[in-house]
Parts: sequence; structure tokens; C-alpha cells
Amino acid sequence: EIFGTNGSAQFDDAKVVRFGIGGENRLPLLPDSGVLTGGGTRPFDIDLSGHLSQIQDFYAAIREKRPPLLDGHAARPSLELLNRIYAKSNK
Repeated sequence: EIFGTNGSAQFDDAKVVRFGIGGENRLPLLPDSGVLTGGGTRPFDIDLSGHLSQIQDFYAAIREKRPPLLDGHAARPSLELLNRIYAKSNK
């Protein structure tokens, strides 16, 4: 479970079971990717389809000579948070 100032999310393995932003339940708006599994024991089982739109936009940005919708600066806080979570879980 992750709770923030503007939203929250809850996962059961790799499946999102709760997702809210600004007090609004947005779970019904998330695309259903079917059965998802985490990668704890089999890392290649991780479903990466959620990154598809980001990858497509990245390639389109190169072709169209424009900045991507999400650049490295915007992604950095999320990566730093994940790194802190991983570091805590290994202690």
C-alpha cells in the first residue's frame, strides 16, 4: 500500500486493487492487463505492458523532434522512491 498527499494505491502481488487520486476512486479507469504476476521468484514473469504507452511516446518524440511527455527529470522522484523502498526491504 502506498499513500501520498494526492492519492493512494494498493497492490496484491502485481495487481492493482485500489487506486485513487484526489479522493476519487480511479481503479475502474485503469486498463485491465489480465492476469499479472510479480517477479519475486520469476523476474521474467513481470508484465511490462503498462510501460507500452511511455515507450511509444518516446519513439514518437524522436520521430517528431519533440520532448517526450515524461522526461528523466519528471521520472526521477519515482525512481528515488523505489530505490528507497528496495533499500529498506533489504535490511
